[in-house]
Amino acid sequence: LDSFASFQGWSPTGWTNTNAQVEAKDGVVTIVAPRQDGVRDMLGYSKNLEADLSQVKNLMVRMKADKGAPFGIEWNIDGKLVRVRSYAPASGDWETLAIPVSGKRAGGLTLILAEGGADTKWPASTATYQFDQLWLE
Repeated sequence: LDSFASFQGWSPTGWTNTNAQVEAKDGVVTIVAPRQDGVRDMLGYSKNLEADLSQVKNLMVRMKADKGAPFGIEWNIDGKLVRVRSYAPASGDWETLAIPVSGKRAGGLTLILAEGGADTKWPASTATYQFDQLWLE
């Protein structure tokens, strides 16, 4: 679906309210997101990733993010927006996520990179996310 050789085609979601630094280098996209304690810092990037899901079991994501940094994914499947991965904390290491998906056709996919709230205490003033591959199995 995406090799992240570049970040072309990805754009901030309409609800994004923070400015991140994004760099694509050597097949890895690095996103450094600012964080503020007690502020609902919202950051997401979307891309139209059309896919036939009829023979697919999982959306695969290879990523690394700061330990504890929340990460989620929404995907338009069969005309409905589906949260296929709710906010889950990153391990801090490179990991390959197998996210179950079902349906016939998929369209726009959104990477959700944290969404703090009034009680959120971030361990640092930024959170770093890295992606190098999205594919279907």
